[in-house]
Amino acid sequence: MITFWASIEHLFLPKQTLQKARTLLKPDGVIIVETGNINSYLARIFKSKWRIIEADHNYYFSSSTLDDLLDRTGFDIIRTDNDGFVESMIFQFGLSEFIMRTFTKSSSNSRQRSSSLKQQINRMASRLQLGDIMIKYARKKSLNSIQ
Repeated sequence: MITFWASIEHLFLPKQTLQKARTLLKPDGVIIVETGNINSYLARIFKSKWRIIEADHNYYFSSSTLDDLLDRTGFDIIRTDNDGFVESMIFQFGLSEFIMRTFTKSSSNSRQRSSSLKQQINRMASRLQLGDIMIKYARKKSLNSIQ
């Protein structure tokens, strides 16, 4: 398994990097790519103020462009997850400092309940595809299935 957690958008040559990753994987190897979704509901609302717009990002992907890149570099998509709704709301509305102050002052039990609530909200938002982070799980194609 090879993972790219919040890193593919920073690469200068993502296609070549994925091709190299494919050569390193054993047959039926899996790759996981996590990155922002430029076509997400939140990205479209916040536009240039979207939390993922950063000077050190060389590429932005939509779900379909990342699927296409993975396909062209020898991978079959297994699954796509959607995440980041709660984190985006906290960041976009400037609540980070408030949340951190509140969270650090709260008891361990309160922090666990808050974490559980965040997970529940993110799961529900994921079903509605409201998050701005996508996680792609893909399997290495066999040699005879590559175009």
